[in-house]
Amino acid sequence: MAVSKVVYGGNTLIDLTGDTVAADKLLSGYTAHDAAGNAITGTASSGGGLPAEIMAGDTPVMIAAGVYNPTGTSLENSGLSITVPLAGTYRFKWVMAGGGGSGYSVKSQLYQNGVTVGAEQTTSNATVCSLDLECAAGDVMTVYIKGYSYWGTIYGTVGNLTACIDWDNGY
Repeated sequence: MAVSKVVYGGNTLIDLTGDTVAADKLLSGYTAHDAAGNAITGTASSGGGLPAEIMAGDTPVMIAAGVYNPTGTSLENSGLSITVPLAGTYRFKWVMAGGGGSGYSVKSQLYQNGVTVGAEQTTSNATVCSLDLECAAGDVMTVYIKGYSYWGTIYGTVGNLTACIDWDNGY
């Protein structure tokens, strides 16, 4: 018989009735007791410290920090990549800058496992790009950039590819 509260001599010795632990929130293999006093064994995956359910939001959880300046006017790999640890929907953000007029635009594109996803992003200033994507565990996200040429010099910058989720207990 499960016991959720123990009172001895008018003093509460233990009270589980307000506890909120549940098997799907407790890490796999760990044991505890729920609010009714029943023994439970965790079933949640650790996922590198991420919540079990991944939904797009604005809490950054992974980043490929740094900047990349393109070497040409064709789309090229920036080397900024993130490998997704758990399946779910992530919001990917990155910064790109360059231009100075509509004739001088920088373009960027997000790739998922080597395949383009979403629309090509274009700016003649500085902007934060954002794209929500459904991912499988192990997917590799990479940002590509296309610079522009002005008097033989290539301009443009892309940086800080970030994966964000809806998580109020994040960083």
